[in-house]
Amino acid sequence: MLAVCEYGDGRLPVIKGDGAVTVLASGLNRPTGLASAGDGTFYVAEAGSATEPGSGRVVQVRGGDTRPVLEGLSEPHGRALTRDDLFVLDRGGKAVLR
Repeated sequence: MLAVCEYGDGRLPVIKGDGAVTVLASGLNRPTGLASAGDGTFYVAEAGSATEPGSGRVVQVRGGDTRPVLEGLSEPHGRALTRDDLFVLDRGGKAVLR
């Protein structure tokens, strides 16, 4: 399975081994990348609006449901997921958050 962030379309499609494509989330606000928990849960960084500082966030996508887990970010880009923690690089805020 391959998950891809579509920045311009604001979607999270997943491509399965047989080539079938399923969109797990849509309406995302400029998604810049993702991390997979391995159980079908994805954490997607959204850059937010270029004209609204602090509108970036990280959302959890699981089973077709999307919920915010971290908000008020400025240019969230890097993500790393361990067994217990999600780390996010907030490039505009010059911080790594856990």
